[in-house]
Amino acid sequence: MYFGLVIFPDLLGLLVFGVWAFLVARLGHSLFAGPSAPRYRGAVVALTIFFFLYTRSVFIPSNFSFEFFARSLILTALVAACAWFGLRRGPIL
Repeated sequence: MYFGLVIFPDLLGLLVFGVWAFLVARLGHSLFAGPSAPRYRGAVVALTIFFFLYTRSVFIPSNFSFEFFARSLILTALVAACAWFGLRRGPIL
């Protein structure tokens, strides 16, 4: 248990999805161009965050507890921060 909040598999998933969200957001600047680019970038980042929540099993009713949601929301906020940072860095290609 780290910080009284997460265990090693949580941190490992956070690392994988944090890097993935950063790379997807960063590549979004290079892959999506034109007037619809901000919507496409936002959609890709939103789907990455949704997939993170899905893999954390947030949508299973038996997991509904305050501790589980608090932990999932904190980890999701960190993944979203990685994506936001990736969007702000500009194109890489």
